[in-house]
Amino acid sequence: MRGSVVAFAIAGCTPPIQTTAPPPRPAARPAASVLAIPGESMIYQVRFRGLAVARVQVAIGRAGWVDGHRAVVVRAHGASDGVVAMLAEITWDLTTTLDLDGGYPRSHVEEASVLFQGKREHERRTRTWEPGDTKHDALSAAAWLRAWPARPDDRGELAVEIAGADFTVELWRAGREMVEAPKPMAAVRYDGRIEEDFHFAAWISDDAARVPLRLRTETKWGDVTGELLEYDAPE
Repeated sequence: MRGSVVAFAIAGCTPPIQTTAPPPRPAARPAASVLAIPGESMIYQVRFRGLAVARVQVAIGRAGWVDGHRAVVVRAHGASDGVVAMLAEITWDLTTTLDLDGGYPRSHVEEASVLFQGKREHERRTRTWEPGDTKHDALSAAAWLRAWPARPDDRGELAVEIAGADFTVELWRAGREMVEAPKPMAAVRYDGRIEEDFHFAAWISDDAARVPLRLRTETKWGDVTGELLEYDAPE
């Protein structure tokens, strides 16, 4: 079942991403600053071959404390949409307790479920981070990028674990662009590589909120794109 969920999440088939060349001077990993805004929520549309296949909702809870560190709970819920929903019911949930001081997870719970032809498969995975563990999950990696005050000549590298698999992600700042969704906004673009094989590009709003607006990444099946549909800021 894991393979079905991962394939659904990262499949695609559009032209290759055009990225800028990596800058010559790598920079040390930046210290985390504003990783998340408690009380905000977002909805993203995931597309495959130009067709909507899933929606992902992200919600950030109230800030609190875990073992003397500021922390917040970040929840993501994905569900099949469009043509995929006609064939199968697929859901994915990730709940991460994010350390706002260090930028890494404290713990997470990941669940995935597939209902196909009347048969349901379900998988649940939990993980607790030990002191000194510098591996990210999907939500903490997104928060890290959101907080990264990169200059044009900076580079960063992340170790990310997704669905039990480990990846090395290299990224750098590529410049500023306009993004259309959910409305025309100025954005900072970041380019990168996953395991030196697949390119990706991410766009973060160029304002104080630093909202993730768009992500496009290559895989061996093609490209997958996620775009922000709705954003609700806390009062």
